[in-house]
Amino acid sequence: MNPFKVTKEEYELNFGEKKNFLKSLIFLIFKGNAFPSKIEDMLINQTLVEYYEAYFHPFTSFTVKEREGLRQKLLVAFKMEDDYDTYEQRMEDIESQINSADTDRKTNRALV
Repeated sequence: MNPFKVTKEEYELNFGEKKNFLKSLIFLIFKGNAFPSKIEDMLINQTLVEYYEAYFHPFTSFTVKEREGLRQKLLVAFKMEDDYDTYEQRMEDIESQINSADTDRKTNRALV
């Protein structure tokens, strides 16, 4: 029996209770009878939350808004680092990489 195995139903209905049980188990193994510090408690709590969030809601793709924000950040970073001539070339490279990644992802989904 694996105490870390959480079903989708458990996650959606009562994850808080399961998370507290897992935290107690981790601290019992890690610290024995000693109490965890606030930072240790927060760290384990956040780790469990993020792990199960990623497990039950895996990343599939960026939204259009997220893509545009990332594109702008990358372009500003490149513009600050290099001169303007290479900026335009890199901008085209970024666009082609983004478009090819989207095309590859759509092709892979079609095959599945």
